[in-house]
Amino acid sequence: TWACWKASAGSMGNPESLLCCSLRDKPEGGAPLIQFDCSGNQRPSAQRRLLRSPQFDILTTRVQLSRPRFLACAPIWQQDGLAVRRLAVASDDEVHVYRAATGIAHRDTPPPLVLEHTLSMEPGQFVHALLFADETSSRSLAVASGPQDEGKHVVQIWGCSVPATWSARPGVSEPIVWGKAEPRAAALQGHLAPVRCLAATPAYLLSADTKGDCHVWQKTSLYTRRGLARLHEGGVADLATDKCFVYAAGALDCRISIWNLPGLTMVHSIPICLPKSSLEEDAKKPNLVRLTKIKRPLSRWAGVSGWGAKGPAGVIYVAALANGNGGFDDIQGTGVLMEWSLGPSPSCRSLVVAHETPITELAYGPYDNGPLLTADESGIFRVWDCVPTVHCSQEVNLGFGAPGPHHAVIAVEPRVGLYSLVGDSQLSVWRRVTHGFDAD
Repeated sequence: TWACWKASAGSMGNPESLLCCSLRDKPEGGAPLIQFDCSGNQRPSAQRRLLRSPQFDILTTRVQLSRPRFLACAPIWQQDGLAVRRLAVASDDEVHVYRAATGIAHRDTPPPLVLEHTLSMEPGQFVHALLFADETSSRSLAVASGPQDEGKHVVQIWGCSVPATWSARPGVSEPIVWGKAEPRAAALQGHLAPVRCLAATPAYLLSADTKGDCHVWQKTSLYTRRGLARLHEGGVADLATDKCFVYAAGALDCRISIWNLPGLTMVHSIPICLPKSSLEEDAKKPNLVRLTKIKRPLSRWAGVSGWGAKGPAGVIYVAALANGNGGFDDIQGTGVLMEWSLGPSPSCRSLVVAHETPITELAYGPYDNGPLLTADESGIFRVWDCVPTVHCSQEVNLGFGAPGPHHAVIAVEPRVGLYSLVGDSQLSVWRRVTHGFDAD
């Protein structure tokens, strides 16, 4: 079985520290995650690929929302040491923005969080997605909201600046209530279904809804719409971007489409499927039911070097739900993780049966070389090294065996660490075990 142990624990409401064991520490190398090579042949030896000690330890603190479902962090790329670090947390009907302490982080203390802004939804309105609009600052927050089903949906842009008299010292200043003390900066309209996906590039903000429609908004021109297209019939499961392209995972068609920015001209459509193998004619051969998440490597240079105007190069990571008839060690309903190489002829480089339940969150960072993180409905997080192939090095159980499903979310703070939530007020702060922290 997979194990997680507390290195130290404080009383309720006080910071706690979690240090979770790696596969190296588990009996016989841990649970037998099934892994395949690019041809689809199973590699039993890969189940015992043990290359690292645990990469992260975890501190815990609390936010002031009881059932958070959304999490965002900014800035992603910091051009100077003056940018304010903020963390946005939202439940179905309320948004909180916290200011995080700057400077060098300490291994045994989570960063102090001071509540700066709050936003409450009107009756019948719900939060559907959350993202800081800029990569290099935390000045603007995009909040997608609307009714539960089809209707008029809007992406609200809120300014996160505070008056000069406002103090970041805990307990000194009251949080600013958006909509009362401060009006929103913009309201981006045109969606007729819930906006579940938001993404940003240096120049554009993208919003995609459950009908499959995507809007491209130019941030430097007062959020003027520059592109509109239906990316997938049946909705968009996830969006990823780099400087030149947007990648969309279809909610129903198991395809990833690649589009130019800002006009949303399709460059490529990639059918995502499990690699062919000797079991192809076996009745137990699994199939993909749907894609759940996609992620491009976290790098400000991603997408710069491609193969001309035809499309991007590099890799994209894909999480999907697999379905079978008991084959591949009961793969039915499991979450699989794939690494696909892009280019003129995209192909699957590796595949691993990563979780016993569907993967609901996928993150990359906090460095240019990873690692990759996945989370499932049980509140189990796994850390994956990406070189030479995708392989698991650590597991953290933040669901603690409580009945699920848990709504796990991850926010990456590049060069520093990560944050995660599992549907309650306990915020987990991930920090590298063996690396020093950067002072930004």
